[in-house]
Amino acid sequence: MDFLWQVVLSFPIILQPFNFLVTFLGVLVGIIFGAVPGIGAPLAMTMFLPIAFGMNVIPCLLVMMALYCAAIYGGSISAILINTPGTPASIATAFDGYPMAKKGEAGIALNTSVMSSMLGGLISAVVFIFFFKPMEVLSLEFGPSETFMVLFVSFVFLALLDRKEWWKGAISTCVGLLLGLVGRDLISGSLRYTFGYIFLEDGLDIIAVLTGWFAVTEVLFLIGEKGGTIAAQGVLKGSALEGIKMCFKYPATFIRSAIIGCIVGIIPGIGGSVSNVAAYSAAKGASKHPELFGTGTPEGVVAPETANNAVTATSLIPTLALGIPGSIPAAIILAALIMLGYNPGPKLSSSDPGLIPAVGAGFVVINILFGVIGLSLTNFYKRLTQVNIIILIPLIISISFLGGYLSRWRVTDILFAVVLGIFAYGARKAKYPEMQMVLGFLLAKMMEENFFKSLLISDSGVLIFVTGPMNMVLAALGILIICWHPLKKLLRHKTSSKDSALPG
Repeated sequence: MDFLWQVVLSFPIILQPFNFLVTFLGVLVGIIFGAVPGIGAPLAMTMFLPIAFGMNVIPCLLVMMALYCAAIYGGSISAILINTPGTPASIATAFDGYPMAKKGEAGIALNTSVMSSMLGGLISAVVFIFFFKPMEVLSLEFGPSETFMVLFVSFVFLALLDRKEWWKGAISTCVGLLLGLVGRDLISGSLRYTFGYIFLEDGLDIIAVLTGWFAVTEVLFLIGEKGGTIAAQGVLKGSALEGIKMCFKYPATFIRSAIIGCIVGIIPGIGGSVSNVAAYSAAKGASKHPELFGTGTPEGVVAPETANNAVTATSLIPTLALGIPGSIPAAIILAALIMLGYNPGPKLSSSDPGLIPAVGAGFVVINILFGVIGLSLTNFYKRLTQVNIIILIPLIISISFLGGYLSRWRVTDILFAVVLGIFAYGARKAKYPEMQMVLGFLLAKMMEENFFKSLLISDSGVLIFVTGPMNMVLAALGILIICWHPLKKLLRHKTSSKDSALPG
């Protein structure tokens, strides 16, 4: 309770005119940068790091945190309006957000997104405030082997998510995994899957991959429509209140997604992109009507947007408590603290007792602030869906290609995005799920890195992955997911056999 009281006392500090002003500007810039594909939170934070470095520690952290949270939300704007996620953390938002926009429900989708983002972020802030101290210990439990097992279970669950055509999901996941492994081997340094092309030696850039999967593919579909607007019905539905209601219409999905986001945030090195897709797939798996996902159900916006913002505050728990960044933006905040002369880790609380409570209070203010700004701008955003497709196509191409180029300043990334986009267009036509491809790509390097780290520190070889209570539970869960459908069929067969054996 002492820590909670310190957080309460920190609110007047956060709301001081200068601190509030820099927070407001950080939120506004973060939303804009997040909405432009290819920029996102890491690049925005890096660009503003020299400016923030000239401030005191609290306003510096407020700017960095505001850019982080607002950019994560901002990525959903372009995901919903033009089917191009502004950030990797908004990948799954496009799966139902864009179909809603095509039905003239961009306003509902945008308001649902901002409310889910705000509430997910506030839950993350509450978890940070109430559980920072206990979670210092929990963060230590996640070594490389535990992280690998979490990723492995996510990988298996997603690959087998589709109940009817599970093999298509498995193939899509493996394709994504192969794309994620392009480049140099982490252990030997040898090249793989580069086919002699120098530009592939560093691997495939995530922004180029997303540009191909979403922007290029969507442009090809729009070309096939030969005119008109994205909102095919020409009517824009959805007030702010209607979008707000959607968050409370699916309480189980909201709570589940918030829990997924908070847990992913605590595990070092995973981040919002995984939580976004994992929450979406969990919502689809638990739904009584999974066939509605991908057609424009608001539940498909609530789940990913709650989860990716629930990562934000909890990702700073291992960062501040242990000096281990929970995500790339958290690593930039870690760098800012080190540059200001602070040493994140167990001694941070004692060196500056007011710093961590101020972070907790700052997250509360930031999430409320971007929620208010987001709701007030929705009517402006949604009108983009009424722009003629002939005008919209070059706009999508220019913004997406600019983002893909700015990520690594390579023209070859744009060329790869075009090639991948054509491939993804064919895959979508053949009904292969893009969600599995994307998560397979995202998980590939993380799984490989944690797999080899585990083997390097292990005395028992691969047995390290079933050593310890957490690994044993995760291994059992993975086996259960793999065997679930065959077991269900076997049980149904036995039941039907017994019923047919009974005398009429």
